[in-house]
Amino acid sequence: FFDLWAVAIGCAMDRRALQLELLCSRGCLAPEDLCKICAVSREWRGYADAEASWQTVAKVVTLRPLPVSLEGAAEASQDSTGSAKCQLLQRYRPAFKVRRQVLQLLRRIAGFWQLWSPAVSLALRQRQRLNEAKLHRLEQRLEAPLPEDFAEFLRWCDGFEVEAFWFAEAQPGALAFRVARLLCAEEMLQKAQSIASTGWIPIASSREGALTCLRVQETESAAAFGELWCGSAPRGDFDLTNLTRQSTSFIEYLKDYVGLLESIPQQYAQEQLLTPGSLSQVLPQLFACNRIYCDERSSWVTTGLGKGKGNLWQRLDRSQPLRIIFPRFGKQGKRSGRSFGSFWLQ
Repeated sequence: FFDLWAVAIGCAMDRRALQLELLCSRGCLAPEDLCKICAVSREWRGYADAEASWQTVAKVVTLRPLPVSLEGAAEASQDSTGSAKCQLLQRYRPAFKVRRQVLQLLRRIAGFWQLWSPAVSLALRQRQRLNEAKLHRLEQRLEAPLPEDFAEFLRWCDGFEVEAFWFAEAQPGALAFRVARLLCAEEMLQKAQSIASTGWIPIASSREGALTCLRVQETESAAAFGELWCGSAPRGDFDLTNLTRQSTSFIEYLKDYVGLLESIPQQYAQEQLLTPGSLSQVLPQLFACNRIYCDERSSWVTTGLGKGKGNLWQRLDRSQPLRIIFPRFGKQGKRSGRSFGSFWLQ
């Protein structure tokens, strides 16, 4: 509380704007606390009215556009004719919610690896996280704004280390996850130069070299701002004529990964394979493959010619845990029986 009070006084005296910006950028300043800061600053500066206080705060709070799939609630309450307080809070509340959701997912990811394989957590470039100044320079070099959810990820860590393929993305239309690596900022800039069209940021690369890109410009094309699309080319070429939508936002992209991670120990325990140190041996073997295959029984349906004959699989219920098809290891050198999905994808 004392720190919050000090920030309020400093903001009122125009001396602690940077500290306020730091609190907001880290997602640790709730909208209610923002209101308290402006209320205290008005009491401290008797000659400043409420509008001036909120205008001062609005100058130092950095807010980025939300992905199209997440901005519906914000648009419904948007009022450009209201006071500075209303205009700021209408943008700040949905951005704060998105930041908190991203942070919760990232903490679950970090907690999983610290529990089951602590060495992997070192591959997350948390010491190289980007502050607001670095994010601003990155956007200048990309000549496009970053969506709020992806910017929050970069505030937490700068991707994975080189050759650290410990990420996995749901493969569109398939019963599998592609093992991949989230790129650091410098790699994004380098790989963005190889894409023929502007408005795309490469954020992940699979073991096979395929890129997953983030849409950062609004155009008349099918790709909306904040969506993730992947190419079918196996060696890193991002062919704009043959793209598949990976996810509607970076948050949904992370949710698929978290769902995969948290399903592994649960399934391993159900199959009575979970022993001390067992998962620390299983995980490197799983992520050493190009793909992690799933069992079709975990709420998957096909939209093709019928179950077992189509090639467009979708998950209907993401609340149900995934069932992973483990490679040939485990208790007494055996594992569960292979399902149709493993044969279909080979």
